[in-house]
Amino acid sequence: MGCTNSSDQKEPKEISVTKTDYSRPKVDVKDYEFVGETGQVLLKKPGSINGLGPFTLKENEDCDIFLLDWSDCVNIYRCKNCRIFVGPVAGSIQFKDSVDCTIVAACQQFRPSNCTDCSALLFVVGDPGMVMCTGFRYGCFQFSYPELQEQFAKAELCVHNNRWSRVHDFVSKDGSKYSDWSYLPHSDPSSVLPKLSQVCADQFGPELEAEESSFKSHPVVPLTIGKSLPWNPEQSVLLMLASGELALRFYKSAGSVGLRMIETKLHELSLDEVKRWAEGADFAGVGAVVGVHLCLDGEEARDQLNQAMADAELKPNEFLLWDGAAGLREGGEWFEQQGVDPGAGMHM
Repeated sequence: MGCTNSSDQKEPKEISVTKTDYSRPKVDVKDYEFVGETGQVLLKKPGSINGLGPFTLKENEDCDIFLLDWSDCVNIYRCKNCRIFVGPVAGSIQFKDSVDCTIVAACQQFRPSNCTDCSALLFVVGDPGMVMCTGFRYGCFQFSYPELQEQFAKAELCVHNNRWSRVHDFVSKDGSKYSDWSYLPHSDPSSVLPKLSQVCADQFGPELEAEESSFKSHPVVPLTIGKSLPWNPEQSVLLMLASGELALRFYKSAGSVGLRMIETKLHELSLDEVKRWAEGADFAGVGAVVGVHLCLDGEEARDQLNQAMADAELKPNEFLLWDGAAGLREGGEWFEQQGVDPGAGMHM
């Protein structure tokens, strides 16, 4: 009747299943924290954090702390009289309830709250926040060690997009400044952070000194004045460079001649957008294009710009330049209206 004997049926085939382990590696939390230390040099070397987190600094006093690696996020709680360096952070730094600390850090977001008499030299992609702080001081990131640029890339932080001076006071009243904060004078970072070659001589040695000072001649992050100093809008200049690589060359030249930059920013531009900006000019930039906002307050500054462009060996089709009223108008559109390019983090 159409039935078959069980002995005639074929044996089922075995199916091989490969399981993919998506879990994160198991870590010991104690390897990702410095807690309750006093008068110590606390160090995490490159490769020791490797993008994991959170890394926690809690209730440390009078310590020199160096996190020389990239991480996911960092929390700093109730520290006192500490000098802190935090390598590139893919997410946020929470900085709470700390007193008389200085920090040099690079991150996606920086959030201090209820801190007193602290200073920060920052690279930060978003506007740095501020909640109920007293005597807080902001400056531009300045630091260098051999692995830093690679760590920026791993954390997907675009060195051209630093909004360190655009401080947002979350408890401001009617747009006025509520928390007590100010800008740091532009000086050597050794004034706020000891040198690695001094505090960790047994681990790094004096040969690191040349690398530590290279932020001036070979900056990983361009030194900008942001909103910290007044400048005449009529002397505004927007320099647009056709690639991130060209911008890095220009930063090096600008630093060597003493040219002050206000702000830099990378955008991804389509061919049609480039044509609109170039308005018929021969311009090679498509994709990652960098705008550099400058203020040329005299003939010396103009000479410095010309020298920096010459030293960077910029070709005529590798840059566009707007001066005066046009520089102010185009610079405003580039830095204010276009917003942050979410895809710019992949470009150095």
